[in-house]
Amino acid sequence: MRAVCGYNPAGVKAMRLRFEAPVFPGKSLCVTLRLAAPDRTRFSANAVERGLRVVDEGLLEHIGTPGMTNTREGKRA
Repeated sequence: MRAVCGYNPAGVKAMRLRFEAPVFPGKSLCVTLRLAAPDRTRFSANAVERGLRVVDEGLLEHIGTPGMTNTREGKRA
C-alpha cells in the first residue's frame, strides 16, 4: 500500500489475487511489485521462511503512481 498509494486507501480502485498456498499469521512475506501501467501494478508474494510462493497473479488497480518506487535502485519507476 505504501509503495503504490502512499498509505492512502482512497487510491485503491480494485485488487485481485490468487492464493497458491496458505499464509500463516506472523510469518514474513516478500512482495514483488511490477508496474504494468500508470494505474495498474502486478504483484506476487513468497513466504520467506518456507521459500514458497503464496500469492500470484495479483493485480492492484489504483489512481496514478504517486509513491511507486523501484526499491532495488531507489528510483521512481
